[in-house]
Amino acid sequence: MQSLLGFLGVTLGHVTYIGLHRVLSVLLSKRKANTFAKSRQESDETFYGRVCQSHMNCLENLPLLAIVVFAHRLVEGNTQAIDGMASLYLKARIAQVIVHVATRQTHEVVLARATCFFAQVFLVCAMGWKTYKAAM
Repeated sequence: MQSLLGFLGVTLGHVTYIGLHRVLSVLLSKRKANTFAKSRQESDETFYGRVCQSHMNCLENLPLLAIVVFAHRLVEGNTQAIDGMASLYLKARIAQVIVHVATRQTHEVVLARATCFFAQVFLVCAMGWKTYKAAM
């Protein structure tokens, strides 16, 4: 459950940065409020654009972890059996966020992001399998 809350914190960190960036841009007359693109349409050439895209990635993956954690809690009454994997999942997510926002997306950076992503896919599948086995 702590890892799920950690992932939520990472996602809220993105929201906070995006919100502050937009509000300050409007208040400082750098942009009009109606000129911001959807997060997926922002260029990855800027830090702000990479944060927007990373935020969308978080929103796409947060429900997967939430479903597995809540399903396991429903089946077992707690999440102890998957806490270790969930912790690794959160670490892989944080690594992916750092790699995503820290620099422009070169071939090597994209491979590093993909490695973090596939680690998360493996871990959520393993947690799902463990939950399935516990339910049977």
